[in-house]
Order: sequence, then structure tokens, then C-alpha cells
Amino acid sequence: MVEDLSMPAPAPRRRAGLFTRLLTVRAFRTQQAQPRVTKSHAAVCTLLDAAAAKGVLALHNRRVPGRRGRIEHLAVGAGGVYVIDALHFKNASIEVRPTDDPEAGDDLVVGGRVLTSAVRAVAQRVEVLHLILVAAGLPDVPVTGALCFVDGLLPLSVADLQVEGMHVLRPSGLTALVAGPGPLGSQHRETLREFLAIRLPAST
Repeated sequence: MVEDLSMPAPAPRRRAGLFTRLLTVRAFRTQQAQPRVTKSHAAVCTLLDAAAAKGVLALHNRRVPGRRGRIEHLAVGAGGVYVIDALHFKNASIEVRPTDDPEAGDDLVVGGRVLTSAVRAVAQRVEVLHLILVAAGLPDVPVTGALCFVDGLLPLSVADLQVEGMHVLRPSGLTALVAGPGPLGSQHRETLREFLAIRLPAST
């Protein structure tokens, strides 16, 4: 394509100003979001890595080739594979409320805000992982989804809520979940973790 030389070039000062403003906005948003992401992610990383003493093998920050987004945490325990999202809502109450539509199931409400979409996002990752295992000839390996709230306030009498089949729990409940009993022996868990590490590359 031939350039139209009659068109004036954009003024460098205006372009620089625009780019500077965009970079400033981006930096501000990153600074605002980073503490929440880092705290919840690091807490669950530490928790799952410590669960190795109970036979749990973990992977973190994995991507699914051909799909957008990533899987924050995977744990392989005797009971199967666990897909885990970590969330940080400091001192926010966590509850399950029925929706107005009886056929729509329940809503996850955190600090008065409906976060059922977060539950469905985990459910989608669970389905993707299940399909990967089916394609590898491992359809009988259970895949479980969980949302771990590192600072949320679940009812004291409840260790594990469930919304649309996904677990909603605090860190202590997550350890109990992934370290629970099941049919997978130590060699099965090692082999499964190696397969998932290859099939789901690390996200950079």
C-alpha cells in the first residue's frame, strides 16, 4: 500500500501524551489489582505445596493450549484431580442463597455481591480437564472444582459450601478436601501429575 504523503503526521507531543496516560492508567490498575491476586494465589500455593506431606501433588499457573485464561491451581490427590481458584475478599461474608428461579439453583453471595459467575468459571475448567482426561483414556479419574477464599468469612458451623457442584471453602477446608481418601495410589498420582504438567504448560 502506498502512503498518502499529503496526510500530516500525528503530532509527537500528542501521541506521547496519550501513550503516557495509557501507561499510567495501566500501571495504576496493575498496582490496584496485584495485592489481591498475589495474596490469595501465594496463600493457596503454600497450602497445596505443604499438603505434599499428605500425598498431594500440586501444579500452579497452567494454561490450556487453544483456550484463553489459565488454571490457577491443580492438585492431584488420592481422590482425583482438583481444579482450584483462589479468591481474596477480606472479612467478607460468604453465603449461598436460593435464586428467585427454582430451576436456576443457588447463588454464591460474597459481601452482598453475587459471584456465581466465578463458580461457573471453575465449573468450565473442570469440564475442560475432564475432557482432557477422557481423550487420554482416563475417563474414570474424578475431577473436582473448588473456590478457596483465603480471607472470607464462611459460617462457623459450615466447613464446605457447595454451589452448582463446586466446593466453596476456607484454606483449612481445602487441605481436607485435596488430602481426602480415594482410589489413586502414589504411583498413579505421580503419573497423573507428570501427564498434566506436559499437557498443561506453565503460564508465563
